[in-house]
Amino acid sequence: IWASLSHDHGRTWGEPRRISDAPAVEPLVLRSGERLLAFLRGDREHGGRQFVAVSDDLGETWTTALSSLDAADPASARLAAPCAVETPTRPGEILVLTTERARRGNTPGRIWLWRGDARQLDWRRQRVLLEFPRVEGDPHTDFGYPWLVHLEGRRWLMFYYHGRSRGHCPLWVTEVNL
Repeated sequence: IWASLSHDHGRTWGEPRRISDAPAVEPLVLRSGERLLAFLRGDREHGGRQFVAVSDDLGETWTTALSSLDAADPASARLAAPCAVETPTRPGEILVLTTERARRGNTPGRIWLWRGDARQLDWRRQRVLLEFPRVEGDPHTDFGYPWLVHLEGRRWLMFYYHGRSRGHCPLWVTEVNL
């Protein structure tokens, strides 16, 4: 995973630098106070396990470790790229959504909610937010990549895609209370 830094709001960029040697893809970066967190989906060899890279100097240096974010049953499911956001009313509390997919085909599967602290990196599985059943003959077997948008209080919108792995795959939205 590589990154370039800009110190002038994106007008110019520094040389790309490797931020992690983890065998991972699909990074997601978020800021919590002066800390940057990068959530990285492990490659096929790691079964979608999630790595978390941390920078306490706004991206100059990084440390990466395998996180506790994993499928409920790693033998039968793997994770896709996660979503992570800071709770606006609780600075330092990070909400993470993981998409769990069956190892043989994408459905059945589910989107899990996790909570953790940006300093402790102590992710705790909370509950299933959405379940995708296997429907025999249904071509809509691809799903995931959720994202959260805060509305107010405990109300959030959760966006995700669900459709065909090749072809039509619409975005969906549902309101969740977190």
